[in-house]
Amino acid sequence: MSRLFRKKFRLPATVTRILAGLLFVSAGYAQDMPGGLLSKKIAEFEKTHSEVSVVLMKPENGDISYVYNPRAAFQEKFAPGSLAKVWSAVVLLEHFRELSFTSKPVVCHGKFFLPENRMFSQIDAGLFNLQKDQAQNKTYYRCSLHKGHGSVDLRQALAQSCNVYFLTRAAQNPAAFYRYLVNMWHLDANTGASIQNYFELPGEPLGELSDFQATASAIGEGGNIMVTPLKVAQTFSAFFAQTPLLVPRLENENIPGGARPKAVMQYSLNIQKNNFEYIYHSLEQVVTNGTLRSLKIKNGNVKILAGKTGTATHYQKKYATHAWNVIYFQYKNQRYILVSFVRKGMGSVEARLLSEVVLENL
Repeated sequence: MSRLFRKKFRLPATVTRILAGLLFVSAGYAQDMPGGLLSKKIAEFEKTHSEVSVVLMKPENGDISYVYNPRAAFQEKFAPGSLAKVWSAVVLLEHFRELSFTSKPVVCHGKFFLPENRMFSQIDAGLFNLQKDQAQNKTYYRCSLHKGHGSVDLRQALAQSCNVYFLTRAAQNPAAFYRYLVNMWHLDANTGASIQNYFELPGEPLGELSDFQATASAIGEGGNIMVTPLKVAQTFSAFFAQTPLLVPRLENENIPGGARPKAVMQYSLNIQKNNFEYIYHSLEQVVTNGTLRSLKIKNGNVKILAGKTGTATHYQKKYATHAWNVIYFQYKNQRYILVSFVRKGMGSVEARLLSEVVLENL
């Protein structure tokens, strides 16, 4: 092949993502999950939507069973949006004394106002889609449901993805909340994965944050928390399997000598059993009567257990959003974490539709 031809020839981006995805599917794995068919179906979805990425992980050991668009999955960081509410719920329950957290419901009228004697900064105005309440002459950040969710407790706030609830709780002590959130889930660090041809960007500590930036970390907004789809898979796997944060690895990578080493702990994660059960039941409600209630799967080998949606503002593009789903499900006799990411859209719509494509074609 001539040098000129090599320089000008480019595979279409979608084809590249399909081929990259297939590299992660061994012959043995393909017998159970048809990676070739799955990649083609995802590519068809991508043609009529926007760029997507998919990660399937076994939560008990961090094995990556399948990935579509590994560049985005392993190397690009995005705001997690409402996925962060799961991390936040754990923080609130585990550190309730330090954060003055109580089980008292919060009344959501669709608008979050800062506590008295606090004001949104100029930085906030540039990062967030803030609006003005003309009647009260106050600036506010709107909830995911414009008319509000009414009186909600933590479980309802998770199932219905109520911004006002989590912002209200985090605003009690924004700096402490942000510190606990980042430190408990190690959101400033990469996953520790070592995957050939791909490298993770190192964690980037942020400078000083405004009070509202720290508060908004509870709902995954503001750009102070940015994660890869792989990081999302790692943290949710640790939660659902009740394990430490494990170093992700390819399920079928070649191991010298043929022996499969045990899963490697990257960081410890300790969640009290009663707190785990409380949040787990909340995430069950997400798929029964919450933001994933429209998820429809006909594949008889798939059993949906729990999930969470996320719609996040593009960093420094406050009028555009990207979409997330995390689905905890059982396929035959194995449990998996599915992370679905769509570059343009909403978690309950575009990301849900992508999740349906994946789950129907396993």
